[in-house]
Amino acid sequence: MTCHPTRSATQIVLHGPLRPLAGWLAPLALALGVLGAGSARADALKEAFLGLPQTNRVAVQMVLAQADLYLARTDGRWSSSTERALHRGADKVAQLSRDRIHPVLHRAEGARSYLDALQTGKYASLLIVEKEAEGWTTFLTGN
Repeated sequence: MTCHPTRSATQIVLHGPLRPLAGWLAPLALALGVLGAGSARADALKEAFLGLPQTNRVAVQMVLAQADLYLARTDGRWSSSTERALHRGADKVAQLSRDRIHPVLHRAEGARSYLDALQTGKYASLLIVEKEAEGWTTFLTGN
């Protein structure tokens, strides 16, 4: 079996008696998250981020930086730091809302909705208030 990832799909080439299985093996592997799922998730978030105007991308990074989730330069560019911070932010939103809000980043509409909520302050206020609350706890307890 040979796997050939491409931008739009993963092609599986089977040799010998397994060749008839190739038609349904790739979709099954994708559905199970074995092949290409990580890049599909990253692509939806990346495309949504890069689809924003430059000023909005910077605003998203600034919100994440204020919440201590993004530690790189706020330049509106896509990077591994941007991707990690966006995922950390989504995890933090889910955690703080006790999973009542769970951003779906692997789908285009969910990624756009999450980025919109960050830049308009919907999630920013949640993330930054939590940061400030942690600061007050540290200040009051001395820990």
